[in-house]
Amino acid sequence: MILAQADEKVARDKAASLVAAVAARPLAFEGHTIALNLAYGVHTFRGGENPVEALAEADRAMYAQKQGNRSTPGRGPAGGPIRR
Repeated sequence: MILAQADEKVARDKAASLVAAVAARPLAFEGHTIALNLAYGVHTFRGGENPVEALAEADRAMYAQKQGNRSTPGRGPAGGPIRR
């Protein structure tokens, strides 16, 4: 998602609200409840910056967040808790 005219705090707050909304609605599948989660990367685009590089920076931030979630004990692949 790209937010126009949003600073880093606004972008992080929006991402956190989307993460909370998705996490609040686990997926029921074949008798199991599957926790859902999102990963996001935030990069503040500055005028004159290469848009391709800006998107790459946001991707790097997202993958860093995903890696951090994987190292948290008791978390599923996307960082959400594992539920049975």
